[in-house]
Amino acid sequence: MSDRESRTASRQRLRPYSLRLLLISVPISYGAFMFVVWGIGVLTHRSPGDPSIVSSFAVVSVWYALSCYVWIPLTWIASSFTIATFRRRRH
Repeated sequence: MSDRESRTASRQRLRPYSLRLLLISVPISYGAFMFVVWGIGVLTHRSPGDPSIVSSFAVVSVWYALSCYVWIPLTWIASSFTIATFRRRRH
């Protein structure tokens, strides 16, 4: 592998605590939050007379928006820790 190819490959790999990983963590964080809170918490406990599924989705999205300052950094740190751990084991 040439020097240029190795530099390109190292740029494409996600590095722990990088800005690129933070940007990837935002949709992952939202998806995980919605799966846990809305998918497991709301959809499984529906009964007749409950608000519509769309309105409950909107409410849970607002909950995420109000608490994203917690969820995004937690997802970023957890992903960074996971990447660092797997790289140490591989080398």
